[in-house]
Amino acid sequence: DKIQLLKGVLQWQLERVFPDRLWRIRRNLDAAGEALVNTRRSRRQIDETMRSEPLRFAELSDRVYGLSPHVESIKMRVDDALADQRKFLQTIAVDELQAQQQRLNAYMIQARFALAAIYDVSTTTEETAQ
Repeated sequence: DKIQLLKGVLQWQLERVFPDRLWRIRRNLDAAGEALVNTRRSRRQIDETMRSEPLRFAELSDRVYGLSPHVESIKMRVDDALADQRKFLQTIAVDELQAQQQRLNAYMIQARFALAAIYDVSTTTEETAQ
């Protein structure tokens, strides 16, 4: 009799929670189905990318190699322009150094004349003092 009672209580508890458990299982099953659909979609996208990207990179590689001669010609022009600029700057530097040397020579001559003038004044002053 007690077994029948416990059996009935268990049956009643199972029947009471069954709709809620069934609803959760269906909800989880739907979520798993959506996740599976998303996973399959992602897998298809990955497969498509794996097929198309090598072609895309090959096209890009072809473009890069196609531009190589152009880049080399530009590089040569830049090297030529740098050499011209280097020569130009060297010319400016040499001209400036020569101008400074001429100014220093002029200052040296002026200093010698000033020294000679000082000697003259000194000599003249000594002669008049005697």
